[in-house]
Amino acid sequence: MHRPSEGMKRLGIALGIVASAAWIIFIMIASNGFARVEPRGWVIFLIGIPTCFGLGFLVIWGIEWVMTSFLQSTRC
Repeated sequence: MHRPSEGMKRLGIALGIVASAAWIIFIMIASNGFARVEPRGWVIFLIGIPTCFGLGFLVIWGIEWVMTSFLQSTRC
């Protein structure tokens, strides 16, 4: 299994935080400051935060995986 470098891990954390903050801001704007959120909306809101955070890691992991593959193929 491919392990990302320390810099890529930090970049993934930063991207995850930005994506989660964007999700929170989007829900806040869409629900008029959380005033019109139904019970199932709170579930979607709470599930969306770790999902956005995880997507940041997946994007960074995918980019580094592709970059590492290209670097290895050019060395051969």
